[in-house]
Amino acid sequence: MRTIRLLPAALPLIGLVCACATAKAGPGSAAGGGAAPPASVGTRYYERTGGFSLCLPESWEAVDFPGLQYQVIISQGEDETARPNITFYDEPFQDSLGAYVDAVLEEARKSAGGFTLVERGALTAGTVRGERVIIESNREGRAFRQFLYFFPGPGGQNRALVATATVLAGSPPSFDALFDETMKTFEWVP
Repeated sequence: MRTIRLLPAALPLIGLVCACATAKAGPGSAAGGGAAPPASVGTRYYERTGGFSLCLPESWEAVDFPGLQYQVIISQGEDETARPNITFYDEPFQDSLGAYVDAVLEEARKSAGGFTLVERGALTAGTVRGERVIIESNREGRAFRQFLYFFPGPGGQNRALVATATVLAGSPPSFDALFDETMKTFEWVP
């Protein structure tokens, strides 16, 4: 029997988009819920504990969030009810990455109150080939759009890293491109 630990920690993070509004963010230009996202990615962020790196969206920052495995990438903004964000989670797995994604989606249908699958496809970040899934769901009376990026562990490790990018449904479509542009800069680092 396959155990997927991801869902208790990652998919319910839909609510994190609201909780992140209380995280301390540094100075920068606004790019929060309802505002157009920055046009491109900027500074490279290194998550040494997780062994990965990517370029942050311009004016976004990495902040600690209690109970999460890695820092959260969060937008700047004035909207205290919702701020776009990217969270990370990893766990071991034994099957192919595609089988892992199938299992995660099946478990989410059972335990996360359901969602609408918008799109599923491949994503390449340098030499890392992963999968991208876009879902829409409702939680606590709010509609969310989430982009789940699944990357296999480096060097054939039986490990999956999942980056979950979340915005309110109805946010500018340019967030789609921003999240993809950000994730295409992903790389494993020693």
